[in-house]
Amino acid sequence: MRRVALVLGIVGGAAGLFSGTLVLLNAERDVLVWLAAFAIAASGIGLIGAAACVKRPRTGAVLLLVGACGGLLAFHWYYLPAAVLFVGAALMAFLSRHSAARR
Repeated sequence: MRRVALVLGIVGGAAGLFSGTLVLLNAERDVLVWLAAFAIAASGIGLIGAAACVKRPRTGAVLLLVGACGGLLAFHWYYLPAAVLFVGAALMAFLSRHSAARR
């Protein structure tokens, strides 16, 4: 399940980076530029969380949730696909935290 969390996190990070870059390129006001930069940073935090899910699933899940909440605060509906993928990856990582101990 950690690999599933990794893949979902990477796809969510790519979706968040895409939406942030799209809004950044089409921004006409300074506020949108700052919100796009914030959403790109949230996607970066989510990508770091996805990478952390392999060795430290609890830390990775927290970082994925921070990335999802930060992106939703910045973009609301435009960030929703990335946020859903981040939350799914966080759930998978959190549920797999004891799987290595059982083996």
